[in-house]
Amino acid sequence: MASKCSQIGVERYELQTKVQRRLISAFGQDDQGQSTGKLNTKARAWWELSDSQLGAALKTSFKLRSNPLKNPRTADEWEPYLAEKRAEVQRQTRDLTDAEAELNDRVFALFHLTKPEIELLQREVEH
Repeated sequence: MASKCSQIGVERYELQTKVQRRLISAFGQDDQGQSTGKLNTKARAWWELSDSQLGAALKTSFKLRSNPLKNPRTADEWEPYLAEKRAEVQRQTRDLTDAEAELNDRVFALFHLTKPEIELLQREVEH
């Protein structure tokens, strides 16, 4: 089960970085392929942003004149792609959460923890 959690986490990370690289390639290079900046913290978490928010983050990251995702042609190209990739990240996150919960349940059972002990442990881990 731990290996399943690890595998899902790696796959999610690879997807997130693949889209980051595509964003850099599309918006963060000049005509000669030279970098015009780096993705800022907000843009690196592209899956958490709306298209408008991501476009604003790209504008800031690469010092663009305007939000590139406000251009209708660019938006038509990117919106379906981003929606699909966001859905994949969300699915992987759900799968990871479920796998982690199952792993926790197995550990709790292995150590014969009672419900109050489990609740105490979960509260302590949250903080």
